[in-house]
Amino acid sequence: MNTNPRVTASCRIPPQLKKALERDAQELELTTSHYLEQLIVSRHDDDSDITSRDLEVLSNNVSQLKFDNQILENQLEEKDIVYVNDVAELNQRIKSLKAENEYLTHQNSLLRPLKEKVSDLNSDNAGLTQDIEDLSNKLDILENQFPFQLDASDKEKLKTYLYELSEYYPDAPMNLLLLGSLNTTIRTEKAHFNIPLISKFLNQYQISQS
Repeated sequence: MNTNPRVTASCRIPPQLKKALERDAQELELTTSHYLEQLIVSRHDDDSDITSRDLEVLSNNVSQLKFDNQILENQLEEKDIVYVNDVAELNQRIKSLKAENEYLTHQNSLLRPLKEKVSDLNSDNAGLTQDIEDLSNKLDILENQFPFQLDASDKEKLKTYLYELSEYYPDAPMNLLLLGSLNTTIRTEKAHFNIPLISKFLNQYQISQS
């Protein structure tokens, strides 16, 4: 009983290829049919070798891919840590900026009334400056229009008169005593023998004789 049965397999090939196969078979001292059979059988062996090599290459590639993937995962984890730290730092910065903004807003609310007061004071100061200028102009006019000036001896006499009056009216300032004296002199001139006193003039300022 034939344990290795054979079947006929045929195909159409170019004449040049047929001649090449016959020549190769002759060199191996084989028939063309046996040579073709050996080629077909060896094909499976070659495929097996190729498959083994491919599997080995694929295995190596898988290992390399796993290694590369692990490196990428580690790098990604490091980037995640950096990202988390950056986000935390950014949140802290935002929190600080909010606190600074609240502080500046509060300070601005405190400064606003002060700025308004400064503005009012500047306006008042401008008004006072104008008043001082007007008063200075008036004083200049009065000084230019005053008909005389006292010499040193006359000033001493005036001080003596005012000092004597101040003994009677110690609460009266010198300017009121001087004005009162002039006022009394004018009224005396007008009243002749009905002599008015300086006390009447000083009573206007609620100053009485001691």
